[in-house]
Amino acid sequence: MNISNKELMKEAWQMLTGKWGNAIILSLIYLMIISAFQVKSNVGGLNTRFSILSLLVEGPFSLGMSYFFLSLVRSLPARVDQLFDGFKNFGVAFYSYLLRTIFVLLHLLLFIVPGIMKALSYSQTFYILADNPGIEPMQALKTSAAMMDGHKERLFYLWLRFLGLIILSVFTFGIALIWLIPYMNTCAALFYEDLKAHNSPVS
Repeated sequence: MNISNKELMKEAWQMLTGKWGNAIILSLIYLMIISAFQVKSNVGGLNTRFSILSLLVEGPFSLGMSYFFLSLVRSLPARVDQLFDGFKNFGVAFYSYLLRTIFVLLHLLLFIVPGIMKALSYSQTFYILADNPGIEPMQALKTSAAMMDGHKERLFYLWLRFLGLIILSVFTFGIALIWLIPYMNTCAALFYEDLKAHNSPVS
C-alpha cells in the first residue's frame, strides 16, 4: 500500500534533519542560475536567444536536482555539485525536458485540465533518468506515465498542499521558500521512491 501524503511529508521533514545545509545551498544556486536566465530573457532584442539558453539548461539541472534528492532520501552522500551532474548526460536531459514541455503545452492548448494531467503523468521522468542512465528520453516519459497510472490524483493533492504553503510563504516575504523548496523536492523524491516500490521503473 502506498504511503499517504501526510506520512510522506512527515518522513521528508525528518530526512532533512541535519541535512538542510546542502539542500538549501543547492536550491539557492539552482534558483539564482535559472532566475538569471529568466531576467536576461526580458532584455531588449535578446529575448529569443536567452529563452533558448534557459531551455538548454533546465533539463540538465532538473536531472542534477534528481540525483541530489534521490541521494538524500536514500541516505547516500548528497553533494551540492550533483546539481551539475546532469550536464554529463546533457543530450538525454535536454531532449527529455524539451519533449515533456512540448507535450504538456500541446495538452494545455486543449484545456488546462489535460495539461495538468500530462504534467502529472510525466512528473517522474527525471528520477527515472537518474536511475537508468541508458534510457532514451521517450522511454523515460512513457515509463513515467505508466508509473503514474492510478497515482495522478494523489500527486495532485500533494501539489495542492504545497501550493497552500507557497501562498503562506508570501507573508514571510518569500524567506520561507529557502526551506520550502528543499522540502518540496525531498517529498517529490520520496513520492518516486514509493511509486518505484510498487511499480517497475523501466518497462
